[in-house]
Amino acid sequence: MNLATVIWNMDPVAFSIGSLELRWYSLLFVTAFIAGYVILNKVVFEKEKVPTNYLDTLAFYVFLGVLIGARLGHCLFYEASYYLSNPIEMFLPVKITDDGWRFIGYQGLASHGGAIGILVVVWLYSRKTKDVYQLENGNVLLKFKDDCTGKDGVFDPGENTVGLTIEGIGRANLETSILFFEVLKEAGIKTHYVAANVEEATMEVLPAKVFGKGLEVICRLKATGSFIRRYGDYIADGTELPGGYVECTFKNDAKGDPLVTCEGLEALGVMTREMFESMKAQTLKITHIVADELAKKGLDLYDIKFEFGYNNDEVILIDEIASGNMRVYKDGKIVDTMDLTAMILGK
Repeated sequence: MNLATVIWNMDPVAFSIGSLELRWYSLLFVTAFIAGYVILNKVVFEKEKVPTNYLDTLAFYVFLGVLIGARLGHCLFYEASYYLSNPIEMFLPVKITDDGWRFIGYQGLASHGGAIGILVVVWLYSRKTKDVYQLENGNVLLKFKDDCTGKDGVFDPGENTVGLTIEGIGRANLETSILFFEVLKEAGIKTHYVAANVEEATMEVLPAKVFGKGLEVICRLKATGSFIRRYGDYIADGTELPGGYVECTFKNDAKGDPLVTCEGLEALGVMTREMFESMKAQTLKITHIVADELAKKGLDLYDIKFEFGYNNDEVILIDEIASGNMRVYKDGKIVDTMDLTAMILGK
């Protein structure tokens, strides 16, 4: 008997249903992913009281990283010449034969390729516009960074991924948020804002849980943008919307940030009608306060985007109030986001 030798000849198929085979390797990948999610949630996120929506986003990134990395790892590390000649087989569960395409499922995942994929996506995930830290007093510390949302090196507040770095933008966004949060505080409106340190580009906030997997609330004072694209047959661009018009969208780039009604939010269990009415009332009040502050500088607010959460069952404004979240005009012309920040701060 040679105990130093391992004969690896077990059946790779755990079980099959008809022509569909579930292999041990795939099963272990799925098990490891589920176990990792549960452990991170229990040991890190719940213990540190970090909102679980951050974990959901991270888990999505990691899932893609593992799947793509493991597949590319197998194809390029072990059979590079074949797959480079047949690249479509890297991504589709088929094999190209003389008789045409034959479904074979995904056969070939390399764990070290998956590990590389995780490192890449965690690095991408870390490039958020803010870092989040749990404080001993139960509050949360937001660290504003100079990374900005955008695409192809061009600043775009509508994007949800980091596209470029602009020196000083993190501190400028923080200063803008402080200005408006202090105004709201004086008006008696509770938000998640507690305190801030401009030099360190940090803001202390109350812990709050987001609604669903991310909900954006838009208040429109004048019709423009996507509102006109949807309803342009009934209203002209720039038409005033008396009192303000509030609408909500789910954060979901793949589905184009779909609109959702109060009834929809209630039916989906995202929030109660009472929560919605509170959020709507706060949105209208905050929007008019921001509009009045901008009007003092000769600026005309057309629309603005907020994010709300709940803290101790109370709906409050969270995130930031920065130039990238609002559409502002001066003398009939839209103001560039960077120029707007300078105007608000008087720089």
